[in-house]
Amino acid sequence: MTSIATPAILTTLLDRAQAFAPEYRGNLSSHLPMALVAMNALGAAESRMESFFATIGMKLDPAPPLAPACDDWLSKRGDLKAFSSLRAHFAQAIATHGRDATLRQVLPLLMDGVGAAAFHGLLRTASAVVAEHDDELASGLAHWACWHMPLTPSVSPQTDCATDVQSWLADIAANAGDWRSDAGLITWRMKAFAQTVAFHEGADRLAVHDRTLRELAAQVLTTYLRTKNFTVLHLITSAHALRLLMPWLDEPLKAVRHYAHAYAAGVAASGVKADSPTIAMDVLPWPDITRIAIASDDEHVVKLVYACREEWQLTGDAGYQRAASLVVSS
Repeated sequence: MTSIATPAILTTLLDRAQAFAPEYRGNLSSHLPMALVAMNALGAAESRMESFFATIGMKLDPAPPLAPACDDWLSKRGDLKAFSSLRAHFAQAIATHGRDATLRQVLPLLMDGVGAAAFHGLLRTASAVVAEHDDELASGLAHWACWHMPLTPSVSPQTDCATDVQSWLADIAANAGDWRSDAGLITWRMKAFAQTVAFHEGADRLAVHDRTLRELAAQVLTTYLRTKNFTVLHLITSAHALRLLMPWLDEPLKAVRHYAHAYAAGVAASGVKADSPTIAMDVLPWPDITRIAIASDDEHVVKLVYACREEWQLTGDAGYQRAASLVVSS
């Protein structure tokens, strides 16, 4: 009988993952730590997690040299060369003050740049919290901080706000017209859209309330089922990640407003059309979905299946099972 991975193997592999840089091949974010957390949650055997680590690790770059902790981490936000000093700072803060206190202090100061590295700072931080791994949490926060990407100067709500996500996005898309970007990275396309009149006039016109994050998640789930779009996939996993971090955010609606700004840029960066028809598919049972995901060497497949299963268990929305079936049926 195949053994199920234990927290010990996850801890060991996350320890070893600190030897890799947060990016590889230029500015592609490493998904290894996040995928390991997802595989463990899906019930992967220790041997499978070891082989997955070996396969993914072959393409990654070594971590940058260690550096002293920076004295003023806020001044280092957005400095792509500051990962090591930021990581040392957050590691020191976690060791001194604990995980919870560090998250409560740091997260509000990162949320205005939540789209950092196409949400990968958010994603890596949330997965580190799930794993309860302090070194990985320091890496996640440092990755978020050095890619920190504020897209709007204020979170003050505008007048004449849209009351639902679908109409809000439709208004932004209508004002954007035929806008598109040929930039290779999601991050650069998001930044490009954030410079448009459509973004500046529309991104903050969503009425944010206690259900907004759930509505954002539901809307992007529908979009994924119509497009199987790679950028949209990141919006599903990022909404899940933000939900996981909500207990450490004392002003949750402010955090959701920041996320909505980045979300709007992400939707535009995807280039999808809202009227695309739903993709026909066979909906698989969850045991089959998880089995295929665990066997995959595609980190995005593993991560999306994990996020979809978690959100399905929370909401009962059958669309998550459909999305998970779609991503494993390449």
